[in-house]
Amino acid sequence: MIRVSLLHPSRGRPVLAFKAFDEWISMADNPKEIEYIMVLDDDDPTIPIYMEELAKVDQSKVGKLVFHIGETRFLIAAFHKASLLMGDTSELIIGVSDDMGSAQGWDTLLFGILKSYDNFKDPKFIGVNDGLQHFGAMLYLIINRAWYTRVSHVIYPEYTGCYADDDMRETAKRLNSVIEAPQILFQHRHYSLGMTPHDSTYVRHNNSASVAKNLAIYEARAARNFDII
Repeated sequence: MIRVSLLHPSRGRPVLAFKAFDEWISMADNPKEIEYIMVLDDDDPTIPIYMEELAKVDQSKVGKLVFHIGETRFLIAAFHKASLLMGDTSELIIGVSDDMGSAQGWDTLLFGILKSYDNFKDPKFIGVNDGLQHFGAMLYLIINRAWYTRVSHVIYPEYTGCYADDDMRETAKRLNSVIEAPQILFQHRHYSLGMTPHDSTYVRHNNSASVAKNLAIYEARAARNFDII
């Protein structure tokens, strides 16, 4: 039975994307319990290379692999689309990116943290160490099904990129749903650390126009208490 949904929007990084897939699946203790959902924008010029990489995948290693090409144009829209493709039985939802490292036995570690809770009734957000930000930034999407049900989205869909993760963290705080787990490291292999090449995908999301637009959304959301009632 599927217990974990890994949501992976990608663009312009076919080799990196499937390296991430291989890493997350190979490091899981129970890969057959995982559905891996990779979403691409249909205007991505590297789609043919993604298809070549997909053809190399041994899909028997994972519970389910969903590879979707659609009309999304930005990261958060792709996350939202991936969430709509999830099965109903998954208890744990994680956002994976091309430059996000995994950890050995990550599924066992995260389910261990959640063992005292009903993942369909008790909203929880797990904050881990990303090896880049000071602990407390908690910018990764790691939630249980109850959190998704309570908030009605994995990441607020009005964003295109930046500030969406800050929104997610602040929403979690207001729901008193945060579980801090600094002992778990999912390394953010950011270009600033020299771990991933700087490329057009980074530029697409980290530019002044994008920052300004998304900051305005974040400030409006904060003024509404992130729509927590």
